[in-house]
Amino acid sequence: MEHLDPKVLGQILLLQSTLAVAPDSTTLGEQTCHALRAIPGLMASALRVHGQVLAAEPSGVIPLHELPQSLEPHPTTSSPTQQPWIEVLPLQTCRANYGQLILAIADRKEFRPYASYLQNTSNMIALVVENLIQASELQELNKNLEAQVYQRTKELQESEERNRLVIQASNEGVWDWDLKTDFVYYSPRWKEILGYADSELENHINTWLRTIHPDDLEIAQQRLDDHFREDQPFSHTSRFFHKDGSLRWVQVNGFALRDETGKPYRMIGNHRDITERKQAEEALRASEEKYRLVVENAHDAIFIAQDGCIKFPNRRLAVLSGYSLEELTQIPFLESVHPEDRDLVAAMHHGRIRGEEVPTTYSFRVMSKTGETSWVELSSVLIPWEGKAASLNFLRDITVQRKLESQLRQAQKMEAIGTLA
Repeated sequence: MEHLDPKVLGQILLLQSTLAVAPDSTTLGEQTCHALRAIPGLMASALRVHGQVLAAEPSGVIPLHELPQSLEPHPTTSSPTQQPWIEVLPLQTCRANYGQLILAIADRKEFRPYASYLQNTSNMIALVVENLIQASELQELNKNLEAQVYQRTKELQESEERNRLVIQASNEGVWDWDLKTDFVYYSPRWKEILGYADSELENHINTWLRTIHPDDLEIAQQRLDDHFREDQPFSHTSRFFHKDGSLRWVQVNGFALRDETGKPYRMIGNHRDITERKQAEEALRASEEKYRLVVENAHDAIFIAQDGCIKFPNRRLAVLSGYSLEELTQIPFLESVHPEDRDLVAAMHHGRIRGEEVPTTYSFRVMSKTGETSWVELSSVLIPWEGKAASLNFLRDITVQRKLESQLRQAQKMEAIGTLA
């Protein structure tokens, strides 16, 4: 059995436990390379992200200029007789390949016992890099969004409203329908969800009619009629045909803009690809264990509710609520719901458990462990769990979206007042 120095192993585990708190990529690189110097047999290390060297200790040992700049994973680059032995570990997640952790190994025998720990470390670094990139992108989106909201309250131009929705939806497809002409603006992301380039689909209502599954068309049109006639929320799930012939599950949301008589003249909404969510539901029905593997890394908060308690939460729910996974299973799930919304959530949940026809998607406010209030959107389905009825729930934070919708409606009121004047 290979010998592991407890002090070195502790240093590696300490590094892994502190990666997530690195404030930026440069600090992450310096923190990593400094910690790896304690590993026996390792002469030097370097961290490279998107072609940029973030850190190298000691510097000058690894011939970085001779290594490929590509983010694709590479095998070991040295020959068996070359010293030092250069090992390249890709920084790869399920979404992308961000760079490489490069190791210069002087003594492979001494280094070998720690190889698997460094592979795990590189995987964790990749996730931290991905989170830092996403946080930076989100911060930039928020800055742009604030500027556009300010401009929109003054002018309310159509192009600015469209930009608001694009930023608000981030990874969602946006559509903007002129009810008089049937011209529909489909954002590039809307078309990308279905596998098309921006130029491959016509910006017309016929594109929607052609790509939606025929079996889902009738209910979609009924929801649309209800929204126009009674101003009921327009939200439903439909299947759409992908360019390759497969089916994509899509969550459709939208709202109509109305003239002074209340007649709709325009409709704006978004498409969210929930195919993975549907696959997660199927995985649960097939195997609870397989389902756990899917949901533990899901972007949405996911939990199973039964008998007023949370039977199974994922990590994202713990992050959103501020409670630990253990705490979440020990408190009534309604305790985290805003007091003014508890009756609504309770009615929806108990109605679903009884098999009544209740909305699958609705929004309400929740309170974190520290007392902070957020708006969330809940999608829920009835499932069997340990021989009894339960609900499988998908929870998404929509606080920013709700604030922006409120600002847009206030701006529309101001525009209407200006028109009447």
